[in-house]
Amino acid sequence: MRLQEYEVISTVLQVKHEQQYARPVSGILIVESTMGTSLAACVAAPNGETNPSFQGIEQEAIDDFVAVGWDKKMLEKNFVLPFPYSLVSEKTLREVIRNCNWSKFHESFPDNNGYFQFSRVGLNRNQTQALVSSYWGGGPLAARSELHYLIKRQEKWVIEVSKTMFMS
Repeated sequence: MRLQEYEVISTVLQVKHEQQYARPVSGILIVESTMGTSLAACVAAPNGETNPSFQGIEQEAIDDFVAVGWDKKMLEKNFVLPFPYSLVSEKTLREVIRNCNWSKFHESFPDNNGYFQFSRVGLNRNQTQALVSSYWGGGPLAARSELHYLIKRQEKWVIEVSKTMFMS
């Protein structure tokens, strides 16, 4: 994965970590492979114009998001975060949460309220705009998928828009 992708995802993780967890956790759990996504269609309104929620995003970022959308990659521990994190395989998660056994998840990962998974990041040519999809799962009725639009301001990524795609 490109270095900028780790920077973008690190920004989303920091914001979501602050918003998501009501109780202190010692770290977060991230699925070690990216997920495929077809959410680029959500950036466009039905008339083909840019969805008002994503006003200002360049077509290059959308095109790159589409191009890398199904190109799954393995993540490395290259995130820069102010808290500890662990990578976990999809296989391990499937085994732990088999039959919606979330109590087994909490036994296996006692310091985590859930897990995150991300798509690849779409970037514009100047690498100043980004699109990324995230998924957070924390229980049988605790999940959320979001599409994030970020811009780079003064060498730092900032979330402009986080649009919830589904929530349970």
